Amino acid sequence: MPRLWLCIVLGVGALAACNQRRPTPGPTPSALASVAAADRAPALSSVPSDRLPEDPDAGARALAQWHEHLVEEERERKAVFDRHRMKEHRQVLAFLREARGRYDRATTEGKLRALQADFPRASAATRALIQKLDPWHNSSAVVDDYQALLDTLTDGYPASRLRALSGSKEEQDRLRGEIDARLQKITDWLAAAEEVEQH
Repeated sequence: MPRLWLCIVLGVGALAACNQRRPTPGPTPSALASVAAADRAPALSSVPSDRLPEDPDAGARALAQWHEHLVEEERERKAVFDRHRMKEHRQVLAFLREARGRYDRATTEGKLRALQADFPRASAATRALIQKLDPWHNSSAVVDDYQALLDTLTDGYPASRLRALSGSKEEQDRLRGEIDARLQKITDWLAAAEEVEQH
């Protein structure tokens, strides 16, 4: 029996000695990779970039040039649109000039008032032609001028002519200048539109 106890004691001691000599587990591969990435991060962030610093002036110039390009493209698009509708433009212009002339030729209040009262009926066909020419008012360069002239000839101009008969001509002269300027603008644009596809 004493010999049995001696074997047990010796076995336990040997087992304890083995446990003390067993190496402690090292870090896993994923942990080592994380540490290495963290060590490299400051070094990578400190590497100078090969990109040159942006030039704000050059950027502004490029943006302005692009804007000019878009404006020119839009102008050409509208010129081509109007060139193919020259017949309708001439009809509208002829009506506007004649309507203005009728007001100018009226020398009495009665004639002026009659012309003004009849203008909605007289201009209905021209308004319909303008609407047919450019339904969305975004393709022709002059439909807004047409609309402005029609509005002036509906109320403003005949009213100014009535005041001019009484001796107050300032408003009449101002509106005549505006009408002339718009008609000239339309004429110049249509002349340019006729040439746009011949270059």
